[in-house]
Amino acid sequence: MARARQKMLNFDEGFLGVLRHLLTAVQDSKPVSICRSLCHTWIIFTDGAYEPGHLQPATFGAVLVSPSGTPVEMFGEPIPTTLLDEFLLESQHPIYEMEVLPVILACKIWTKYIAGSPTVFYLDNTAARSACIKGDGANRATRVMLFEFVKLESRFRILSWFGRVPSHSNLADAPSRLCFSDPLLKACRRISVVAPSHLEQWG
Repeated sequence: MARARQKMLNFDEGFLGVLRHLLTAVQDSKPVSICRSLCHTWIIFTDGAYEPGHLQPATFGAVLVSPSGTPVEMFGEPIPTTLLDEFLLESQHPIYEMEVLPVILACKIWTKYIAGSPTVFYLDNTAARSACIKGDGANRATRVMLFEFVKLESRFRILSWFGRVPSHSNLADAPSRLCFSDPLLKACRRISVVAPSHLEQWG
């Protein structure tokens, strides 16, 4: 907008909606706290899988790694059929949506660890990573999920960074396929996570 040469600019409802959200965020925000958590960087690996024809065609997983480099907790679950149906309304092959989903769930589940801390999220899907950086998605499903993420990020002062990791180096690759026998995750606690059955549960 700052570089536009026109004297008059038309703001559509989408742009005005972003401005309203920004205004609310600024009004509700609190001062940044300087505390010990700023010196501890957590790492979260996430992954999603979509393989039509399988008994459980859509699954997701994540691994939380402590600032000392130790895998602490992990989860891997199939997506509820009702939520997958919503993804399929907008995408024939919803791997994009499946890659974004565990980022939001990881943020919700592991808030007690990462609140107030720098947190690096590693994804192996470039489109999903770009959407997380932007805080906005290419369709309604990812927009709803990422808006929830941005709210959590602001509320709990999570200092997020999104990096890309090759699939073969992604610690969440196996859990996202419901396989928990990776030797690197031997001492990692497995926890249960329930994904929402409908996007409306996230607003």
